[in-house]
Amino acid sequence: MTRWVGGNRQIRLPRTAGYLHLGTEDNNRWGEPRGGVRFFSYPRGRRDVGIALLEAGEDWMCEHGYTRAVCFPQPWKLSHYAFPHAYVSDGLDHIQALLRVHGYEKSGGEVFLDWFDMDPPSPPPVDELDVLVEIQETPGTDSRPDLTIQARHRGRQVGGTCILIGAGHYHSDAADMAFCDLLDVTVDFQGKRLSLHLLLRGLLEARDRGCQHSAISTAYDNDRAFLFYSNHGYRVVDWTYEFTKTLV
Repeated sequence: MTRWVGGNRQIRLPRTAGYLHLGTEDNNRWGEPRGGVRFFSYPRGRRDVGIALLEAGEDWMCEHGYTRAVCFPQPWKLSHYAFPHAYVSDGLDHIQALLRVHGYEKSGGEVFLDWFDMDPPSPPPVDELDVLVEIQETPGTDSRPDLTIQARHRGRQVGGTCILIGAGHYHSDAADMAFCDLLDVTVDFQGKRLSLHLLLRGLLEARDRGCQHSAISTAYDNDRAFLFYSNHGYRVVDWTYEFTKTLV
């Protein structure tokens, strides 16, 4: 890359060929400190660049006493990359492929589903469940509030909860999308269509407040949740995975 300075002088600046951002984590489910990759990027077709970056990162982690490496962990990856629940996106397939060839294995994952131009049907009735469904608004990122839809049973906060957050919390260009941050129903009320009632009720309320689209995610191996979402309006847009490797 050439940059002109003044009339006839020029300075040649190095071109960035790739990027690897490292971090460390002391508290995790393995019970041992981990070093890891917060973000990793190299041009498609430049496998040599990717290998050089990854090996340099592993050398640094080994020199600092870390025996396990993790890539794109949820709590400490770069916040601008994706929603907090995401790992390495399928859109970065060349990154995933290089990690796997280099000895990394899947250690977690999250699947993302979107419902563009959502048109939710009426929620199924839940009168026989003896629950009272309440809606609470909290301030969002713009004029549209975040929503909590909760089912109370005999005056207690038991039954189920659906929380819809404006995706603008994560990315400004996703302000028209309602992200389902929580959909949970207690064991006694599962299998009685309460989850579907809360979700559809929340989506209708969000649409009435100006949200055109919705998104949701679940663990890549949560088959029941995946089946539920994909049968009620949502379609897969991305599979994301965490990768780990034992270094020594």
